[in-house]
Amino acid sequence: GTFRPDLGDRADALSQQVDAVNEDAEALQAAIIRFLQAGVDTSPPARQPIIGFGSLLSEASARSTFPNLANFRLARLNGFRRMMRHPAGVFFDRGIANLETKEVSSLCVEPHPDGTFLVAAFDLPADELPAFHAREEEFFIVEAPIQELDGRVEQRGLLC
Repeated sequence: GTFRPDLGDRADALSQQVDAVNEDAEALQAAIIRFLQAGVDTSPPARQPIIGFGSLLSEASARSTFPNLANFRLARLNGFRRMMRHPAGVFFDRGIANLETKEVSSLCVEPHPDGTFLVAAFDLPADELPAFHAREEEFFIVEAPIQELDGRVEQRGLLC
């Protein structure tokens, strides 16, 4: 090939352009991240909806663990069924189970396409969530839609 003395200058100019594009890309990426963070509230909710289907159907029982609950009401849970079929080890630890009378079973729910039943729903202050997890330590905790008795589904709650 032929020798081109201006290639070095072009390469330097091209390298400077690439550096400028990279700086612009980094600035754009930083601006996008700032925009997204400003638009997303990452703080925990002040109140967490809870769905109760066993002892939490009783407001007195719920308040014994969660004294600051609010908005206690009946609601409907669809797509699940209640099951009373397994012994809960925590019942023995807490003195709830009675082997003599064979009162050892605990209530749970499982997904079921035709399942529907009444539940209690209430809002729990976020700082009381550790008490919820401690009370329900035997169970998996999932989110499920809360259907109000008038048919509205406006929020999801924690269900164990």
